[in-house]
Amino acid sequence: MERYALGATSLLVQRGISALVVACNTASAVALPALRNEFSPLPVFGVVEPGARAACGESSNGRIAVLATEGTVRGGAYVRAILEKRPNARVLARSASLLVTLAEDLEGQEEQLCEMIVQQCLRGLIESFLADTLLLGCTHFPALRRYFEHSLPSSVTLVDSAAEVAREVSQAVSEARQSGPRRILLTTDNVHRFARLGSIFLGEEIPPQNVELVEIP
Repeated sequence: MERYALGATSLLVQRGISALVVACNTASAVALPALRNEFSPLPVFGVVEPGARAACGESSNGRIAVLATEGTVRGGAYVRAILEKRPNARVLARSASLLVTLAEDLEGQEEQLCEMIVQQCLRGLIESFLADTLLLGCTHFPALRRYFEHSLPSSVTLVDSAAEVAREVSQAVSEARQSGPRRILLTTDNVHRFARLGSIFLGEEIPPQNVELVEIP
């Protein structure tokens, strides 16, 4: 993962980026120190720290639930980040990798099935653990936000790590921006699949011809 992240960043640096967002929780947990060291002084943002900071700020009772992929949960990055900021917090991190598959295949799925899967992943987090804050620790999960909001009681605050890092980056970059941003879409895999999934996450249609296929050095 670290070697792949370094290669991908090298390619992006060649394109003249002024900042980097590691928009994957597992890669943030594994590769962030190496990226910052290798490409300094390029600003490098991860998604774990902003999400953990927001969850700590939102929780009243100190019980924070985290839904993430198996790799992110196994690495313990969110638990460490939350406890560093709030040592007396209680954190329950749960793997919900099935939600990644659901988010990537959301089109055409029955609403009832989507809601049932989300509810299954949430089971026990609120009733037994009594979490008052749920942190979405995977950048795929915001695509399912409406199902989370419908399944959670109003007393539970939903924290989106992707939205938190977007706010942080927007503030940092706007202070240094000298010209308007350009959007270039690159993929290392199937262009049509990227365009389909990108349309889900960006909320707008992406023509495949606007996506460039690249190889990681």
